[in-house]
Amino acid sequence: MNKKVLGWLLIIFGGYFVIGNTIFSILFNRAPYSGGGPIGDPIPISPWNYILNWLSFYGAITTLVALAGIVLFLLGLDIIEKNKKEIKNHI
Repeated sequence: MNKKVLGWLLIIFGGYFVIGNTIFSILFNRAPYSGGGPIGDPIPISPWNYILNWLSFYGAITTLVALAGIVLFLLGLDIIEKNKKEIKNHI
């Protein structure tokens, strides 16, 4: 595979992991409410407790995926930079 194409693919996937996956995780992963039961509506909790519950259930994996996205993004940029230097030195 061409190094330039590989670099751009890494940048695209890294960007998705950093931005897209984080936004989708925040929007679609709802933290469980405290109280309630299998029957009836759950008891609402305060926004602060909701954020803490979300962070304890989904925050760690979302952070790890975002960090992996940053690494992929930086690797993609590095590959493209090296490819530009090789082309410049080759001419």
